[in-house]
Amino acid sequence: MTSIPKIEQFRQVKMSIKKNRSYLLIGIDVSSKSSIACFYNVEKEILLRKYLIRHNLEDFQRFVYKIEQTMEMNNI
Repeated sequence: MTSIPKIEQFRQVKMSIKKNRSYLLIGIDVSSKSSIACFYNVEKEILLRKYLIRHNLEDFQRFVYKIEQTMEMNNI
């Protein structure tokens, strides 16, 4: 059985994302007490910059709502 090298798997995923415009990409900088998220689309347009998430249930629920809201506002 032949396995696909990790770099080739990454390239395939990257091409799939570029072909399909209906993705919300989220970068997260994680630290011990909080995290900062940045939302952007496939065209690398920033939709939300520096979204603070404290590590508690309330902020996590707010983060999930913000994801849903951003996707709806941007037709993703």
